[in-house]
Parts: sequence; structure tokens; C-alpha cells
Amino acid sequence: MENNDQNTMLDMVPEQQALVVAQPLFTPQEIAVSSWTSLSMTTHRDKAMVFNAISNPDHKIIDFVGKKIEFVDVYAQAEKFVDDESGEISDGTRVILFGVNGESYTCVSGGIKRSIQALFATFGIPPYNPPLAVIPALVRSTMDAKKNILKLNIPID
Repeated sequence: MENNDQNTMLDMVPEQQALVVAQPLFTPQEIAVSSWTSLSMTTHRDKAMVFNAISNPDHKIIDFVGKKIEFVDVYAQAEKFVDDESGEISDGTRVILFGVNGESYTCVSGGIKRSIQALFATFGIPPYNPPLAVIPALVRSTMDAKKNILKLNIPID
């Protein structure tokens, strides 16, 4: 389109027509995610597994209290949470365990985060072959007797 009148594109828009100014959907800080995974993230399968587990996990770890979960890989992502009552922002970690067939088990729990850190120190960094079995448990908080903390136990057998 030739412009002999030296008008800008905005000058050519009729006054009664509203302009929509594009805004970024996310800030650079929102896009930068602090995460770690034992998956290679070099294949479509690995990327799809992580994305699907974050968007729509197969299971919640709390639903497996007292039941065995066998997993081979782990994903952990730093999150910020807003307390509904106080509005206070706190840090947390989303942990996702991946079973042999890619099924996902997820939660946000400081107890699970500490259990995973202890697992890494004891059993090494995943992937685990053979899969590592854990049994989620709810234990009474030593800081607040009214609260329970979700943790992982390793079956001895």
C-alpha cells in the first residue's frame, strides 16, 4: 500500500473504530520456570508427559496414602501460592512422580519435597531401573499438632 500523504497506519484508522493494542500474555518472569526433571526432555514423549502431568495429572499422591507407587522419573517445579484467607504469598514445590508407563502422581507438599530430597541422597538421582517403590503417608506435624504432613516411605520388602 503506497502512502503519498506521509500518514502513519494509525492515522488511516477511522476515529470511531477502537484500536486493540497487543499486550504480552506473560512477563519474562512468568515464562521463566524454575524446574528440574530426571527426564531427558529431548523427546516429544518426555515433553508431552511433563506437560500433561502439569495440566491434568493422572493421580494425586494424597489419594495413594498407604498404597504402593512405583516410579522411575521425577519432575519438580517451584510454585508461588496465595493464602486464601491472608493473601500472603508463599513458595512451594510441585512434585510429579512418573511410573513405568508414564502415569503421573502429583502433589504440592513440603513433606514430599523433603522425602524426594532424602530419596535422591539415599538412592541416587533417577531415572530408577528397576522402579523405586514408595508408600505415601500422612504424619502429624511437629510444628503444628493440628496439621498433617504428606511424606513418602520406602517398603523394606
